[in-house]
Amino acid sequence: MLDGTYYALVDMENELFGFFCTGQSAQVPAGHAAFAYEENFIDMGLRMNPRLVGQGRGVELCSFIIKVIEKKNQNTHSSNCCYI
Repeated sequence: MLDGTYYALVDMENELFGFFCTGQSAQVPAGHAAFAYEENFIDMGLRMNPRLVGQGRGVELCSFIIKVIEKKNQNTHSSNCCYI
């Protein structure tokens, strides 16, 4: 978890909002077995503080994570990109 691919997200009161990871850290064995991972994609895993789940803040969390990933990888070009 100290390889630079894990990020903790805290709110203004320094309380844990959630966390996320990218790259191989975000991949799961079942995905490898199903050949789900492609080299020119950035995988992400995320988790929201369970106390905040169900309060309509999931879009905020995902949008923030995507912005961080885009900024960190702004010099990386990929012709295969999709947002759900």
